[in-house]
Amino acid sequence: MKKITFFLFILLGSLVSKAQGPAAEQLNFAIEESETGKLYVKESRKASNQLVKQLTVTLNPNPTQFFNNLMLNQNSLIDNADNIQYFVENGWNYSGQGFNKQPIITQANLIYNLVDEVNLLGQQIVTAVQANNTTTALNLIAVLNTKLQNETQTFNRIITRTKNAISLVRTYQVYVRTVDSNGNEVPPSDLFGFYAINNANGEAFYPDNQEGTCFTGLSSGTYTFGAFNGYFSGASSNTITLSESLLNADGIIVVDLVYWSE
Repeated sequence: MKKITFFLFILLGSLVSKAQGPAAEQLNFAIEESETGKLYVKESRKASNQLVKQLTVTLNPNPTQFFNNLMLNQNSLIDNADNIQYFVENGWNYSGQGFNKQPIITQANLIYNLVDEVNLLGQQIVTAVQANNTTTALNLIAVLNTKLQNETQTFNRIITRTKNAISLVRTYQVYVRTVDSNGNEVPPSDLFGFYAINNANGEAFYPDNQEGTCFTGLSSGTYTFGAFNGYFSGASSNTITLSESLLNADGIIVVDLVYWSE
């Protein structure tokens, strides 16, 4: 019966909150957009590298091909920046304004400016190539590559700051089990239930499944998990800080309490 309840708990967590809550889910979408943006920057750099090779090795540059590839990928970054701001705004609203969205929005706005600068440099490079001014073109390409590096760094900052926001707003599912002194799972027998106390504010939480072993929607923080002693039994308490590193393959945190019985 316990295993059935546990697996139902896993299914419920997956369907309702995807083991993290709607706010964190939206923020993860913003991270995905940032990772995609970095791929478009790589493609932009490929276009730049190809033109350098054409200017210095094959001596047959194709500025039109370079500019079209550059514009295609840079314009895609605009969509990424738009989507990042959309998902961050959603996450902020879902979280009840539970994090500071402005540092992420500010970085997303930088993407727009960088795209404008890159596209302008692209036009200048084409002009230099068409004028057979290879030295100027190569110098401009060096500046362009620096701007592309700045785009990647900006996306990385967005990812870091978004992950920090997730740590503030995501929720966790916790399954409490009783074990013997050797760590083997044992039934809780006549215990009168389990509880969790948020160490920061003293707020108490109680399981929300029928067997009374599963907590859903616990926010980030440090909690003390314990049991209400039975007539002839009890269990140790366990204090843990909820974090992604504790998640098992099913996205659940398992907390062990050592059971004793007279």
